[in-house]
Amino acid sequence: MAALIFAQAANAQVMPEGDLTGSLDLEPKLEGVGLFSESGSGSESNATSNIADIRQVGSGNTAEVNQTSSAYGAFTTIAQIGMDNAADVTQCACSNFVDIVQDGTANLSAIEQTGSGNVFVHRQYGDGLSLSVAQYGGAQISVTQTGP
Repeated sequence: MAALIFAQAANAQVMPEGDLTGSLDLEPKLEGVGLFSESGSGSESNATSNIADIRQVGSGNTAEVNQTSSAYGAFTTIAQIGMDNAADVTQCACSNFVDIVQDGTANLSAIEQTGSGNVFVHRQYGDGLSLSVAQYGGAQISVTQTGP
């Protein structure tokens, strides 16, 4: 069983198992989290971590992430709300993770992962969406694209 937990940095929310089988409307549960409340980004890179967290609101934003080998792989989350946004992620090494959410019109994502044990989760909502994925080595992928 897998569960997705939305939380601010260092504050995990724990939900009873019964909450995971309820409504798919996440808005009430995310109101206090501030996932899209402001544009911003953060990153951390040292000998043991390689993390990028990017949130963009508006039109014409670009998020470009290039991550190379780290002792524990790389971790990227990108959330973009608006029109004509682009996310471009390249990860080289093993055990990498990318999670992208785009909500709006004419958004584009381009992802490349090399190495084994990589995971890519992608959700696009809107019209005129584009996605390009290249995964080399053992990898898992989950893609959701919905329009109006």
